[in-house]
Amino acid sequence: MPRNTRLTTLEKGQILVHHSNCISLSAIARELGRSRTVVTNFLRDQKRYNRKNAGGKPPKLTEADKRRILREGSNGDLGSAGIVKALQLSVKARRVRQVLAAAEHLRYKQIARTPAMREHNEKSRLKWAMTRMVWSNAKWSQIVWSDEKKFSLDGLDGWRINGMT
Repeated sequence: MPRNTRLTTLEKGQILVHHSNCISLSAIARELGRSRTVVTNFLRDQKRYNRKNAGGKPPKLTEADKRRILREGSNGDLGSAGIVKALQLSVKARRVRQVLAAAEHLRYKQIARTPAMREHNEKSRLKWAMTRMVWSNAKWSQIVWSDEKKFSLDGLDGWRINGMT
């Protein structure tokens, strides 16, 4: 925090004029009633003078990286770890999930987990389908599908007659 007030626009202009006229820094400081250090600091970096430094560690993700994450995430093909790998990011998958969660136009939807189809399972399914491919409508109508009928193997089916307990 500065000990004194910051330089005004007028004082900055006076410092620049005096400095261009080759007046010493000490003389400029005496003329303005300011310290030699503030004059030196202003002349050293005029563009950054009087701007606050946010401090702290700079973020690992740039705005461009965040846009790339959102673009890749909106495709819906990859999870957060896949996005990190695909974009070769220097952050963890958790940070990618945070960026995606912060996006208002995206909503999280967990990918349904399914077991991997093994080769012998695929062949047996194909064989099963091929044998039934030639079935007639009459044959298919004989099949009772499990979602069409409620089977109660242990007694009551949940219905009861009025007055009976």
